Amino acid sequence: ESVLDVLPAFSDERGAITNLAAPAQHVAVITSRAGSRRAGHWHPDDHQFMYLVSGGYRAVTQQVDAQGGLVPDTKRDRVIEPGQLVCCPPRVAHEYEFAEDSVFLNITTVSRDPARFADHTIRLPRSLFEDRK
Repeated sequence: ESVLDVLPAFSDERGAITNLAAPAQHVAVITSRAGSRRAGHWHPDDHQFMYLVSGGYRAVTQQVDAQGGLVPDTKRDRVIEPGQLVCCPPRVAHEYEFAEDSVFLNITTVSRDPARFADHTIRLPRSLFEDRK
């Protein structure tokens, strides 16, 4: 997983244009309330891009091995701020805890058909926030 500070490509007295380049099959606007958690899963084939519009959250991630287990010593814990783009490749478990009410764009490279949820999203057996080593 990587985090990029995304700067406007153009701005004038009307406002700014910020380009988010990603090959998208699905785009969602997600709102989260302060104190809530989201994710707690990983994707076998999907690249996921999350652009934080407002608010803030703590992201905990950990690589997943070929058998679906968490890879030791790969856990990362960081704070995401507005204007940052989180790039999460396949096989990286991720979970988010929102410090304040937040809005983010969720952009994925695989369609998110709710009827096929188990095909593209694998839930974790326990929270990544447990044992933050």
